Amino acid sequence: LGYSKYASADTLGFLSNAVTALAVALLSTGDKSLVLPWVIVPGGVIQFVAGTISFSRGKTFESTAFMVYSMMWLLWGSVRYSGVYRGSEGLGVAAGAASFLLFNLFVIFLSVVINKAWLVLSVVFEVVCVLFLLDALGVQTSQYFELGVMCVFGAVCVYCFCVHLLNGMCGEEVMSLGSPLLSLGRGHRGRGGEQGCVMADARKANGVKQIAELMKAGGICGMPTDTVYVLVAACNRPAAVERAYRTKKQAEERPMSIWISQLSQLEPAREEFGPLLWDFMKEVWPSSISLYYVHLPGPWLDRFGLGDSAHYIGTPESIAIRIPDCTVATHLIDLVGPIAVTSANPSGEADTTHHSQVLAKLGDNVSAGKLI
Repeated sequence: LGYSKYASADTLGFLSNAVTALAVALLSTGDKSLVLPWVIVPGGVIQFVAGTISFSRGKTFESTAFMVYSMMWLLWGSVRYSGVYRGSEGLGVAAGAASFLLFNLFVIFLSVVINKAWLVLSVVFEVVCVLFLLDALGVQTSQYFELGVMCVFGAVCVYCFCVHLLNGMCGEEVMSLGSPLLSLGRGHRGRGGEQGCVMADARKANGVKQIAELMKAGGICGMPTDTVYVLVAACNRPAAVERAYRTKKQAEERPMSIWISQLSQLEPAREEFGPLLWDFMKEVWPSSISLYYVHLPGPWLDRFGLGDSAHYIGTPESIAIRIPDCTVATHLIDLVGPIAVTSANPSGEADTTHHSQVLAKLGDNVSAGKLI
């Protein structure tokens, strides 16, 4: 689901909220039969699933918001229409509603640097939480006011749903969620605004080709692989290799490695490897295994075009080489030639598993773009 362009986690989360808001608006008529199928299931259960998918894809903000909202709808649907609003139970529910108010204030604070759509959505949801709190305390509010709030919340969710669905189907930004109210970091824009670098779809050949052209021009790229996201530069662009090394803030004990797409690219050094090791490489690659070799002297390494940046690859004693078991990576290497590779995170920090994490950790220093 997290990979589908028609049913992403964001699309599912916004749709769940829209359905739930409509159901709550209809519940003002007193039809409690709608609670389980249209409040608890979509607003609570399905939205929680959307939150977990967002978390697995590295979308920390979206996962936090969806999970908070799912818990809110679960509590709302479970107690509001069951009559548990009297005595100590009512005070407990009010305390729960107050906690959601505080949680959502945090979401509002974060949405300021995300985009305007999320800001509006979280502000309206804060009003929903206030209504829940007042209801738990026995304070009567206008039925029409509550209906209006739910309609506004549902309308914003429908808009966000349409944006994610349409943009996902078209593969580009057709509709916008709005730029962030406040921009932080190293000058890049948030979701819904302009990005400081190209973001190309790794599932499309045109996306890989677009990044390849930028790398040929000396750019560097954040790329998904069969393990984690990596930061890559074309070996025949020495300045790009050096920039990737410095962007990563590479520790000296963890140098960059070389990735190739086919064993024939090592043909100039075949005699240095020996027949046994050569046959072993043919059997084990492509895979997630990097083979470390004693640094082989000779002109074969110069064939990659590293120039003065060769000292960023490997150490004086050894060098790591690999053919990745990843179609995107090997196709990119076929287009640009062997690449210098390092993990797409500052040294000492956790590996990145989603393009949003690459953007957060490295920002616009990824000057060519990102394959997503």
